[in-house]
Formats: sequence, structure tokens, C-alpha cells
Amino acid sequence: MKKILLASLFLLLAGGVFAQLDVKAVGSQILAKLTPALALADDQQPQVADAVADFLTKKAEILPLKATDASAYASKFNILNGGLIGKLKTILVAKQMTSFLMLKPKSGDTGNVLSQLFF
Repeated sequence: MKKILLASLFLLLAGGVFAQLDVKAVGSQILAKLTPALALADDQQPQVADAVADFLTKKAEILPLKATDASAYASKFNILNGGLIGKLKTILVAKQMTSFLMLKPKSGDTGNVLSQLFF
């Protein structure tokens, strides 16, 4: 019985850790990938950084839903993602926007930090 309780506690704590999102660190990693991939100009970099940070902050707020109510998470995430895409369309030129959308990783590719923007 103790083993079951300990295992349950571990899973509960591990789930809480995975549900957290370090907005600053992830945002920096994302910008480090997007800057060369999209050939961001100096004036675009802070704008993209702000858009990504805003998106990640809002995503962190809804992330707990992913474990408790997947459909609510998906619905809210789609709204957030649409907002990010809309902001990026005002910052990036058409070629950069196309390139950005082509960077979308395969679903479940947790090794690619850009997956934070799409899933």
C-alpha cells in the first residue's frame, strides 16, 4: 500500500513539474531558433520576442487544463495560437510568415522548442 501511495505521489508531483513552463527560458530558446531561420531584422527581434513571451505567459496559465480537461485546453490554446499568428503577421513579411509556418514541428515532438508555439 505504501508503494502505491508513493508512486501516486510521485506521479502527481511529476505531472506538476511537467505542467510548468519557464516562459523566459523557453522564449529565449524560441527566439534563438527563429532569428536565423526567419532572418529577423534587428527591429523585428524585440517585437517577435514580446509576442512570443505574451503567448507563452498566457499558455502557462491554461497549461494545467491539458491534464484535467483536454478539450478545454485545446479550445483555449487554439484561440491563443490564433492570436500569436495574428500578431506575427503584423511583424513579419509574407515570406517570413510562410517560413515560420513551415517550421511547425510534428505533433508530439517535445525535443523541438518550437512545439511550444504550436501544441
